[in-house]
Formats: sequence, structure tokens, C-alpha cells
Amino acid sequence: MSKIRYKRTKNEHEDEKPLPMNEVTDEVMEMKDMNEPSTSTDIEMSEVSTPSPQVIYKSQRRTSCYLGWAVLSTILLLSVITIAILAHPKPRYLKWCCVGEYEKAKCVNMSKHFGLNGLRPKMECIVSASPEACVKLIDQDKADAFTIDIPLLHKNRDILFPMMAEEYKVANRDELSVYSVAVAKKSDIGANMSVTSFQDRRACIGSWPLVGGLLANMSGRVYHSKQCNSIRDATKLFKASCSVDKSNPSLCHGCRDVISKAACEFEQYKGFEGAIRCMLDSTFNAIAFTTNKAVFNLLENNASAFGNITKDDLVLLCSDGTRASLDNYDTCNLGLMPTRAVVVSSKIRSGSDVDIPFELIELLHVAQLYFGSHSTRSFNMFRSHDHTDLLFKDSTQKLAPMNIFNCTTKTYLGSSYMQLQQSLSCSNITTVPEQTCYLPQYSSNL
Repeated sequence: MSKIRYKRTKNEHEDEKPLPMNEVTDEVMEMKDMNEPSTSTDIEMSEVSTPSPQVIYKSQRRTSCYLGWAVLSTILLLSVITIAILAHPKPRYLKWCCVGEYEKAKCVNMSKHFGLNGLRPKMECIVSASPEACVKLIDQDKADAFTIDIPLLHKNRDILFPMMAEEYKVANRDELSVYSVAVAKKSDIGANMSVTSFQDRRACIGSWPLVGGLLANMSGRVYHSKQCNSIRDATKLFKASCSVDKSNPSLCHGCRDVISKAACEFEQYKGFEGAIRCMLDSTFNAIAFTTNKAVFNLLENNASAFGNITKDDLVLLCSDGTRASLDNYDTCNLGLMPTRAVVVSSKIRSGSDVDIPFELIELLHVAQLYFGSHSTRSFNMFRSHDHTDLLFKDSTQKLAPMNIFNCTTKTYLGSSYMQLQQSLSCSNITTVPEQTCYLPQYSSNL
């Protein structure tokens, strides 16, 4: 094998010049072929570059410690995350009770639109057969909220609590109260006709729970616990009475002179607007016991069905025996009651249920900014399709939140309504504190 020898010089350029072959000097360094056996120099280099077993052991031990700490830290971190997830409750759905499939369909649609706009909490729609069934579901904690009529709220005042109230527009005024009024046709009233004189008159009653107590008071009877029959005594005030109430069939008999049907099948005379229709259809003098809201709603939407009747064709009968125009319902009325309310259970809450009342107010208050009566979107909270008054009254303008720290169900119902109900049940009249359940910015609409 040939060898190339280089001369080691002090000049770097001279180092690159090859020496003559076979020239031997002390300054010559032989470069042998790489395949030749290693010399002592290789052994020395091997001894220098190869670490000792102790060094290798320490290095491996250090690496194992690092890996152990990494694994342990990961396990600890995952444990903390798991505990946090298990300890933190899952997002709570707001369970809304719907009466029938029509309300459920609207509720599902409402929940979808709320979710698309990022409104929380999410809603779950629970269907029931009746408002009474909804009350039972709320009392059993199977539902959280629904909108209730005032008579049913009064009946369940010990287990329900109002959170928000429907606000209506009546005669261009925002109202958080509904007035019970007695209405008659001007053409029917005589010189001596008043709310305290019912000779030969028909009573068209929109809701017995609303006006029954008032009529019981007018009967002048002093009740005893075994003699209490307010319906019987009140109906004796009139020649006939018509109130479509299947729970009290005797109240329906007076409707037969208006139209020939079996008792309690007069759907057109049901409710507050039905009482006005009964009065307008009556063949002899009649008085409609209804609400100011129902009167103006009928005049605005159904006046053509009654010969384009106007408010000037009707008159209010005041409790003091005087008369007034329809616009004066705030001073000429038979009593006052609040509007329908969104209610929850009055039970003391714990766990994830604690925030439900506050989340309900926040959700509906913000939602009506998106989907309220002013909304031009495809969905409106206060409009119904294929049916009427689904979830909320179609005439609702907005929902007013309660001052829940300064309110009870009895104070929400009010002293006027509570006293009428006490009269209806022949109970002793007790006073209810006169205080508002509404926030200051809504109190002017009472």
C-alpha cells in the first residue's frame, strides 16, 4: 500500500507540498491507510473518549429521575383537572313548563333562537297537560318556571314566587295592573242603573275568581263558616248570570237565554272578552264584569263583529254608583289585580339551583331586547302562531323584573285582589302591606 508523507513546516502553504517518496526525517508524519491496524495512539484516544461505568450509571440515574418527575407531574396535573371537573357542576338547563304541544313547539323554537344568539342558560322544554300540572312539576322540582294566571297564583301562593310580570299597553298606556270593571251599553242603561242596582239585569262574568268576591260583598250577606255559599248569594243579585266555568255548571245556566246550547258549551262567552260578547249579544239589559284590557282589546280587534261598536257606545259603572267613560278605568273600577307573572318555586334552594331565579331574570330580560314586541326578527317572544297566548300573552309589551328582596307573593297580588278573594271564600278580611314588588323604574306603570 502506497504511503504519502507530508513534511511538517512552520509555513502553512509548505505543508501542502508532498515530500519525495522514501524520504525519512524526524519531522515526517506518516498517514497510513485507514484499514491498517490501530496503533497505541488509537488505544489512548479510546481510553480518553470512553466514559467510566460510574459516569454512565450516574447519567442514567439522572435521566430516570427526570422521567419519573415528568410522569408524576403529569399524573398530578391530570388528577387536579379531573377533580376540578367532577367538583364543578355541569351547566344547568332552565326547565320551562309548557301547557300542551303548541306551547312546547314555541318553547323549542325560542330555545333555539336564544342559543343561536349566545343567551344562557340553555332552556329545556317540559310539556304538561294543564297549568295545574305545571304547578305540581315546579313544586316537585321537575320544572323551574312558567307563566301563570293570577287566580291560579293566588291558589298556590304558598309554593310559588313571581319573578317577572307581563306589561300590557291599554289605551296607549303601559300597565302592570289589570282593573276589574263593570261595562254596559249606553243604550241599555236607565236613569237608576248602577253597579249597585241589578234589577232585571243579566250578569256576564268573565272570571268568577276575579269578580266573585266583589259580588259576594254586594249581596250584603253576613257569612258564617257553615253558611258560606258566595256563588249562590251573588247570583241572586241578577235576573240571570252567565259565566262559562265547567267547575261550576250552575254559573252557565244564564247563558241559555243568549244562545241555545247545553250548559258550559258557550266558548264564545268564555273569559273576559267572552263576557263582553255576552253583554253585547244579550236580548235584554246586561252588565259585563270584565277587565279594562279585555274591553280595549275587543274594540281594537273585533269591533266590526258587533256593528263597529266604539268606546263611546259603552259606559263604566263605578263602585260608588256613578258612571264614567271607558278611559277613566283607573278611577272607575271594581278592583285591581296584577298582570300574569313568570313564577318559580318558593322553596329554599341549594347547589346548582341557587342561581336559577337570577339566571331566569337575566335570560328573559336580555332575550326581550332581541325578540321583544319591537323586534322585526322572524321570531318574537310575544307573538304566537297557530294558536293564541302561547307562553306569554300576545299583548305583552315587555317583562318587568321583580325586586325579589322586597316582595312576597301576597304583596304582588295586592290588597285589593286579596280582599276580594277573602270575600269569595267568606274569610275575615285581613290587610296586606301596601308595597310594590317592582323596581323603581317600573313602579310608575302600576
